[in-house]
Amino acid sequence: LYLYDVCYFYNSSLADTDIDIRSLAQEAAMDLILKAPHKILPVLPKLILPFKRAFNTRDKRIIISALKVLQTMVLVGMLKSVF
Repeated sequence: LYLYDVCYFYNSSLADTDIDIRSLAQEAAMDLILKAPHKILPVLPKLILPFKRAFNTRDKRIIISALKVLQTMVLVGMLKSVF
C-alpha cells in the first residue's frame, strides 16, 4: 500500500457517522502524519476531496475530527520547515 491509499482511506473514513470508525480513522491518520511527516506534501492535493466530503456533512463531530487531522498536518509541516 502506498501512503496515498492509506491516507485517502483514513480521511474518507473521517466523514463516517459511526464514532468508532471515525475515531479509529482520526488516530490512524495522525499516526501516519507524525511517523512520516516528509510524505505529507506529496499526498496533500489528493486529500482535498475527503476533507471536503467531511466538511460538507455539516455534522459538528465529523468536522471537528477532520479539523484535528488538518491541524496536525499543518503543525507538523510547520515544524518540519523550521528544523
